[in-house]
Amino acid sequence: MYCPSCGKKIIEDSKYCKHCGYSLTNTSSELSENKTVDKNNNRGKKNYFSIFFITLISVAFVAVSVILTFYILNNINKIEPVEADNEVIETKTIDTETIVDDSSDAQQNEIDENTSEENSILPKEDLSQKQQELVTFLGYPDEFLVIFDEGNNNARVEDWIYAGIERYFIFNNGDYEGGDYIILEDIIDDNLEIKPEDFTFGLSSKQVGAILGEEDEIIVDTNTGLKIINYAGGLVICTFNSDDKLINVSRKKDKI
Repeated sequence: MYCPSCGKKIIEDSKYCKHCGYSLTNTSSELSENKTVDKNNNRGKKNYFSIFFITLISVAFVAVSVILTFYILNNINKIEPVEADNEVIETKTIDTETIVDDSSDAQQNEIDENTSEENSILPKEDLSQKQQELVTFLGYPDEFLVIFDEGNNNARVEDWIYAGIERYFIFNNGDYEGGDYIILEDIIDDNLEIKPEDFTFGLSSKQVGAILGEEDEIIVDTNTGLKIINYAGGLVICTFNSDDKLINVSRKKDKI
């Protein structure tokens, strides 16, 4: 042990330096305090490093979670759905239907084939550019009238009526002819989803029936041969000439 004042060697645990008389009691206390401070500082440094290490681990965990989530969301849409085995399903259906009488099956198949044939050959009228623009902005008309002018090379004349804006628009072979305001009573929406282009010149009453369903009433003019058929409770009235070709269709809606 050495004296902190004169630097000479002294006996351990001495209270005074025998060379210069320096009191060693205060020195011991200072050294003890310095040791305590050094311990606290070292402890603080350890706590700091512990907090830094935990924070670093937390940040790394969050980063991995974000990357994993992004990967899952980015690839989930790429999963292709598993298609059902249609052949197996069809085979089971056929096996079940074998218990039905063969004659009934033949009759039903003939009806289905006739109905499918009727629906597959039904033509559609192409909308003109003006009509397409009107449908884009206002939708299809609430009520409409389609007339085929047999005296004018079967020219197609249409009257589209929109109850919401109380206006009607007239077209001749798709060309806009004019329109004006019209006062209508409040109408009732129905489930009859038909459009003007569903009806073309030359459709037979059987083909129109495939579109509208079973007729409600048939009126035949014996003098002219014209046939008027009401469908859907009178909401649709179709007129056919003597050759059973459609020449007029009127679509109305019930009024409140």
